Amino acid sequence: MKIAIVDDDKNSIRNLSNVLIDSYGEIVESIDRFDSPALFLNSNVAFDILFLDIEMPEISGIELSKNQSLAGANIVFVTSKESLVFEAYNTTNALGFIRKDNLINDLKVIMDKFNDSNSVDKVIVVKKEKSIVKIPYRDILYIENQSNDIIIHTNHNSFVKRYKISDLEKELADFNFIRCHVGFIVNLNYIDYIGDRGITLSNGDMIPLSRKRIKLVKEKFLRLNGA
Repeated sequence: MKIAIVDDDKNSIRNLSNVLIDSYGEIVESIDRFDSPALFLNSNVAFDILFLDIEMPEISGIELSKNQSLAGANIVFVTSKESLVFEAYNTTNALGFIRKDNLINDLKVIMDKFNDSNSVDKVIVVKKEKSIVKIPYRDILYIENQSNDIIIHTNHNSFVKRYKISDLEKELADFNFIRCHVGFIVNLNYIDYIGDRGITLSNGDMIPLSRKRIKLVKEKFLRLNGA
């Protein structure tokens, strides 16, 4: 995930950057920081999410968001004044907002919303007999490696596809999936219980959990659930 931050307060940029790295470092590829809207507009930087401070002396974040070059962008407003949030929502199509004094909690809501909105149309295409099947990411419980194939498990079916699990791990990293074992990738949304040796899913299935991955799986699961 590529992120851009535009804020005239360098301390605010640093604080938001630190929270993003500490909480979402495994999916954040880069963070571009700009302390003025002009520098940002001249940069032509590519990003997945843009964090805009609402109050800036040159041009407000609200006005900047209306720039034609940002049409369709995932914009998040950042502010120290909660009253400005309503103005932002009434005049823009923002992904959401973050209060500077509540960064961690508000950021979690934003990141969950971003992942959900970007996974709705994401699918894995497989052949089954003479048919082509599209499996939405959101329907996948877990993925199992088997020789040169992967087995994609949903609530009602399992599908076999010729694919490397390591390649799929990279593709799914931004969508609440995690490699829990050398041979398994699990959808964090379907986890009911994490034990020392395995994971129990909402449908009752149990999948293995390697010792070296326990800490990371638990951390990401707790983060997703706001714990």
